[in-house]
Amino acid sequence: MKKSIIIASILVLAGILVACAARQQFPSGGPGGGPQSGSAGRQTGGGASTQTAELPLESKVGIGILKLEGTEQAVDAEEAKDLLVLFKALKTLSTESNTAVDEISALNIQIKNTLKADQLAAIEKMSITMQDLRTLTQSYGVETTGYSSGTSSSSSRSNFNGGPGGMGGMIGGMMGGGPESSSSTKATPNAAAALTISRKAAGGYNLTFADAIIKLLESKISQ
Repeated sequence: MKKSIIIASILVLAGILVACAARQQFPSGGPGGGPQSGSAGRQTGGGASTQTAELPLESKVGIGILKLEGTEQAVDAEEAKDLLVLFKALKTLSTESNTAVDEISALNIQIKNTLKADQLAAIEKMSITMQDLRTLTQSYGVETTGYSSGTSSSSSRSNFNGGPGGMGGMIGGMMGGGPESSSSTKATPNAAAALTISRKAAGGYNLTFADAIIKLLESKISQ
């Protein structure tokens, strides 16, 4: 009887010691290295404002047009006429439910191809940081929450319809897949919303700064 009591006591004591040892080891290791990964995250976040935004050339041409102002590579009046049509088309088509993402991408390529080689070379060399983007959005009053297509869409649509006569033919050719795109987006509201987001993403910073660029181009033509 005494032996049974002694053995039971030893087992209970051993269990207590094992539990205490486990409690001491858990905080020191930290589940998944929590504290260490937290400090690393803060370091990464701290340097975010100085990071360079890696943008494809087609997407940052609009930023380049704005930043080239005051330099020898600035857009001239002749280029402004062609670019104005394209940027108005970009802004208008981005709000149309039957516009395919590929059409937005094609417009960005046309915008890029409208510029001269030396202008594109200068834009490609531009090192655009996150701080540069914030400064530009503040300077031109651009909403950083996304491209606004509310009250401005009707005016941009009317401006576009009154654009150069050759534009209608170009849009007709680009909209060849329109009906299919329209029927697919009407399947569910979520699909339509996803396509809207995709169109805006495809527009890149050309679409983000479209209003500011259009205003600049119009001023060059009126001079």
